[in-house]
Amino acid sequence: MRIIKKSWLMAVPLLLTLSASPTSANGQDDLLMTLYPQGGKSLYCGSKFTKLGGRIRSALIYPLSSVRQTLGCDTDNQCQSNSRYQRISQDLHNIYPMQNRVALKLRNNYYDTLSKNDFREPVKKGCALNISFQILEPAEHLRGDLARVLLYVEEAYQMPLQSNRQTLLDWHRADPPDEQERQRNDRVEQLQGTRNPFIDNPERTGS
Repeated sequence: MRIIKKSWLMAVPLLLTLSASPTSANGQDDLLMTLYPQGGKSLYCGSKFTKLGGRIRSALIYPLSSVRQTLGCDTDNQCQSNSRYQRISQDLHNIYPMQNRVALKLRNNYYDTLSKNDFREPVKKGCALNISFQILEPAEHLRGDLARVLLYVEEAYQMPLQSNRQTLLDWHRADPPDEQERQRNDRVEQLQGTRNPFIDNPERTGS
C-alpha cells in the first residue's frame, strides 16, 4: 500500500471566533473550511483540495448515524432540537476532509485491527484504509489520530465507543500525537474554544 504521510493541514491563520453553522453537508463543508482556508489534503488518501464539496467533502470520524442511534432519533431533522447532537455535528475535532467514497464507507462500520488471515481490500485504491466486511483498518500512521478522536467524542459527549476500547488505547499509545496533530488541536481551540485532551496528554485513557 502507498503510504500517505500525515500532511492534511496546511498553514492557516489563527481565528478567534466561529459562527454557528448548520448540520447539513454544505454547512459542515463551510465550517471545516474555516480550519483549512488555504486548502489542504484529505484524510486517508492525501488528495489536495482548495475547496470542499463533490469529490472531497467534510466527514465525521464518529458518524452522525451512530449519534442519532444513541439519541433515539431517526433523522437529522428529528435531532435538530438536541443540543448534544448540534455540538457533536459541529465539533471540528471530529470533522476531517475526506474523499466522498471513503466517507460513505464510515457509516455503519467500525475500526479494528484485522488479522493476517482476514480478507481485506482498500476502501479506495492508494488510500490508507482497508475494509473487511464491517471492519475498517487504517494504516498504522493514522491509528492513533483516529483513536484520539473517538476517545474524545466518547468522553466529551458521553457517546458509546463504536470500536473496541483496548484496541483504541493500543493505537493511542503506539501512534502518539505528532506536531501536525498538536498544531491542529491548537487551531481548533482558537476556533471553538475546546481542546482534545488525548492529544495534550498521551497517557490519558479516558473513561
